[in-house]
Amino acid sequence: MLPSVFYRDLDKVPSLFGTSLLNDLIEGGHQAALRPAVDIGETEDAFLIKASLPGIKSDQIDIKLDKDKLILETKLEDSKEESSENWFRKEIHAGQYRRVFTLPDTIKRDAIDAKLDEGLLTIVLPKGEEHQPKTIKIS
Repeated sequence: MLPSVFYRDLDKVPSLFGTSLLNDLIEGGHQAALRPAVDIGETEDAFLIKASLPGIKSDQIDIKLDKDKLILETKLEDSKEESSENWFRKEIHAGQYRRVFTLPDTIKRDAIDAKLDEGLLTIVLPKGEEHQPKTIKIS
């Protein structure tokens, strides 16, 4: 358990892409194990999401856009091999892996790109023009 001093103010840390540090710490357990670990960052021209998906092939990954949400899903199948091996510990979980990110309005949705290289999925979200306030004249 983390000391209360550590997580006491985490809810005040701004969240990026709809993910807060506090929620990630609270979720723990088996469900959190089925969420691929991600790094989120940015360059001058784009936001980046990198997801660790070892053993997953590109045809097993679904990336969807739904309104302002980017949804990353994949499924890890349990090995169907018959084996004489007896496992003492199993930490590789089969099941549905899913992450949902709330995207900023300024993303160029038509230019999003994704690449998988040796178990690391990189999603590039190009930045668009900042929304400028607009004054509407009354006629």
